Amino acid sequence: MWRVNVPNHLKVAVTRFSHADADQVFAAMRAMAGDPLSGEVYKLGDDSYYRVVEGYLIFFDLVADQRTVQRHRRRVASLSSFARARRVRR
Repeated sequence: MWRVNVPNHLKVAVTRFSHADADQVFAAMRAMAGDPLSGEVYKLGDDSYYRVVEGYLIFFDLVADQRTVQRHRRRVASLSSFARARRVRR
């Protein structure tokens, strides 16, 4: 079992999503306690990953020696905002 650390400010940010979307994001976070790399997960580098959940990206780091999943600061983003940011950077 992995320990999943979700900062309070991130929990508050997710509650501002639609009810159905927030439920799916929180369910994905709970599922990460069993296997953080299950589902649609992509590696960013070293121990950093992101997971796609119903149009949202959840960014996280794995601390394997502590069996801990750490959320990036305020990093749950919609795919549309991620796509806009990538278009601007190119």
